[in-house]
Amino acid sequence: MKIYNYDAQTGEFISDGESAPSPLEDGVFLIPAYATTDAPPDAEAGHARVFNGSTWVQAVDLRGTHYWDADGTEYVMESLGEMPDDALLAKPEPVIPPAPTPTDAVLAQMARMRRDLLISMVQWRATRYEHQTALSVATADTHEQYVAVLTYIQALRDVPSQSGFPATIDWPVAPA
Repeated sequence: MKIYNYDAQTGEFISDGESAPSPLEDGVFLIPAYATTDAPPDAEAGHARVFNGSTWVQAVDLRGTHYWDADGTEYVMESLGEMPDDALLAKPEPVIPPAPTPTDAVLAQMARMRRDLLISMVQWRATRYEHQTALSVATADTHEQYVAVLTYIQALRDVPSQSGFPATIDWPVAPA
């Protein structure tokens, strides 16, 4: 007699075979555990034939399919059945929250740092002019250029007193 073997845990069709006749009773065949005499249906693509204890059913077979949840964690289908309702077939793009709006204190600190950097970038010209004048040697800058540098440095120092500070700043232009 033909029998159909299925997996003890999943019920999935494994193989067919022949049952052994009973050594004690004529015409009686031994049906081993996890086997049935009912033939499974023809295989369908994407499905596995499963014996549910009383009949064969076609169970969705997505084993090996990769999916992701909303936070980007990847999973692989390892058992028969449908994917979870919230499964995504492509890895979601990470959600990058918008940068927080800096506070006035942070803006003021950043502005002062920029101001100090701009001063340090031209301070050397004023120092060089003063040294050359003190040594009575020819100066690289004219007196007007020296005054323009000093005026620029003072305008930078006055930045925190501007009416829009620290949100709106009218940065002075460096002299040539």
